[in-house]
Amino acid sequence: MSPDIRTDHSQNQARTPKVVDDQLTAQQNSLLSQLAAEQASLQKIQSQGANPFDDSHPDNWLPVYVHAKLMTVDDAFMTLGSANVNIRSMNVDSELNICHENSDVTKPLRRKLWGLHTKNPGAQDDVTSAFTGWAMVLGQNKINEDKGLAPFASLVKFARASDSRAYDD
Repeated sequence: MSPDIRTDHSQNQARTPKVVDDQLTAQQNSLLSQLAAEQASLQKIQSQGANPFDDSHPDNWLPVYVHAKLMTVDDAFMTLGSANVNIRSMNVDSELNICHENSDVTKPLRRKLWGLHTKNPGAQDDVTSAFTGWAMVLGQNKINEDKGLAPFASLVKFARASDSRAYDD
C-alpha cells in the first residue's frame, strides 16, 4: 500500500463515525419532529373531544348512531362492546365485548362520562340529583333545538313512536 492510500483510508475512517453520527442525529430530529406533530394533533383532538359543543353551530342537531354500548353496574362491573344485553346478542350474533370487575376503573369512568355528556348537572353519586340533572339537560336541549340554538350538552330524548313494550329478541 502506498502511503497516500493509507492516509486516505485513515481519514475516511475518521470521517465515517462523524457522517454516521450526523445521519443518526438527523433521523432522530426528524422522528422527534414527527412525534411532536402527532402529539399536537392528539392534544387538539383531546381538547375538542373534552369540549365538543363549545363551537357547535345551532344547525348541528344531526343524530349520531353509535353501535358500541357501555354498561356499568354499581361502579363495580363494566362491559364495553357491540353486544346488546339480550340472549340473541350474547349467544347468537357475532359480537365483541370486554368486561371487568374493577371499581378503580369503573367509578371514575362513570363520573367522567356523566360530566362529558351532561356538563356536570346533578350530583353524580346521588341518584335523585342525577335524575334531576339528566332531566334538566334534556329539557334545555329541547328548548335550544326549538330556538335554533346549539346543544347545551350531548344528551337528547330518545324518539319513541309507541309506549308499548315487547320482550322479543
